[in-house]
Amino acid sequence: MSEKLTITQKAVETYLNKIAEHFKPGTQFTFIARTPGNGKADFVVSTEQLEKAAEVIQRRIEAR
Repeated sequence: MSEKLTITQKAVETYLNKIAEHFKPGTQFTFIARTPGNGKADFVVSTEQLEKAAEVIQRRIEAR
């Protein structure tokens, strides 16, 4: 991982920790940044396994 991505990851983790203060203990967080049309530019920071985060996204899609 590049130095810029490492710095960005640490910044996202810091903000996720601040956001976590507003939720019940044990709440999991996933941050996703993407550039449409560039599949190599995805950036994900998660406090849980990505499979679990993907289950939530799929559940929200199905609930539409």
